[in-house]
Amino acid sequence: MAVMQRRRRRLSPGWLFVSPFALLFAAFWLGPIIMSVYYSLTEWTGMNAPRFVGLANYKMLFTDARFLVALKNTLFYVVTYNVIVLPLALVLALSLNSSRIGKLSRVFRLMYFLPVTMILAVVALVFDLVYARDIGLLDSALRVLGFTGTTNLLYTKSTAMWAIIILRVWRTLGYYAVILLAGLQSIPSDIYEAVRVDGASGIRTIWSITLPLLRPVFLFLVVLSSIWGFQLFDEPWILLQGGPGDATLTLVQYLYQNTFLYSRLGYGAAVAYVLAILMFGVSLLQIRLMEEND
Repeated sequence: MAVMQRRRRRLSPGWLFVSPFALLFAAFWLGPIIMSVYYSLTEWTGMNAPRFVGLANYKMLFTDARFLVALKNTLFYVVTYNVIVLPLALVLALSLNSSRIGKLSRVFRLMYFLPVTMILAVVALVFDLVYARDIGLLDSALRVLGFTGTTNLLYTKSTAMWAIIILRVWRTLGYYAVILLAGLQSIPSDIYEAVRVDGASGIRTIWSITLPLLRPVFLFLVVLSSIWGFQLFDEPWILLQGGPGDATLTLVQYLYQNTFLYSRLGYGAAVAYVLAILMFGVSLLQIRLMEEND
């Protein structure tokens, strides 16, 4: 008994210091998570009392044509965005790591990193001017090069999502490149010197030495960019509000519309949990695949 009492006395100050965080976590994280699970099983508009409907919201999701369109658009964006931005970021990082740039490397790093620090709303409005029909920067540049007609890139169903992808790549390319650059600079120079002595070419060195040693950094970036991709909202909402014809509708926009515009809070909670499970599953799959490759 005496031993237990001494242990309790030692633990009491620790729990006292931890309790503010524990209370805040329970109030603002754990509590809302538990309540949102419950609300996803109800029909609730926010004005009436929640009515328990079980898994009806989840069943309705996969028969809802707009949800399936939003899911398809989001998956297309995540895959296409990763395939484009990560190889470009690697090329940019290798260029910034080159000894030919020398002292200008810091200047270029700053230039490429600046877009990610800009407010998303401002970036979206600037690209709205770039894509504007007839008077936009893109159409003006094409006319200077001798092309006639208009691109109408942002307001055509088949190209609208590509316009959003181009915007996102421009904004985040420097961010990923700086992270990859940090990974490149952490590789010991002795390894490259040994490879050069063996007579390996530049491309062979990148393929056999650089990429394998950068694998942990790539894993981090793939997971990060995938999570950001599933959370895509600001740019397509500000520019098109999911249009034209739901061509840029994403899961987060669909969640926002149902929850805040249509007051279907229970249904919106179900969308949120499907999105969370999807992000968790894709991230876990990527981690497992990378571990198997290792």
